[in-house]
Amino acid sequence: MKAEHKEQKEKIQMEFDFLAPTPISFRDEITKLTKSEKALYKIIPTGKKNAVNTKQLAKTIGVEYRRITALIQQIRRKNIAICSSQEPNYSGIYKPANIVEFAEFFNRYQRANRERNKTETALKYSEYGIKLLTCGTTKKPPDKSN
Repeated sequence: MKAEHKEQKEKIQMEFDFLAPTPISFRDEITKLTKSEKALYKIIPTGKKNAVNTKQLAKTIGVEYRRITALIQQIRRKNIAICSSQEPNYSGIYKPANIVEFAEFFNRYQRANRERNKTETALKYSEYGIKLLTCGTTKKPPDKSN
């Protein structure tokens, strides 16, 4: 089974190499990063096998975990790929070493978003979701306890 999976990964990599023999340079995007984003980007390792735990990374560089996750989100929104993995041996964040690593991450990311969207849709049709939608607002109602 593992050999078959490895063979499939290699096939995807070969197809990508055929379609894009010269890797695209993202230097322009990297220059758009803020000083904090660049500092973080530089220390993120390349390759899933080198993934670094974000909590450990935050502790190492002396910032809050939430700051690291916010910076990662900002970097991703500037079209720069930072992957994450929750696999036991490869838990953490990393720059993809190849299209296969990126594809694995991106597919997981899309699946997770689809699941969140299903939950959001279901909540819209809950008792409170319907009330909220019929009120026409998502603002918090005023506190009437005063």
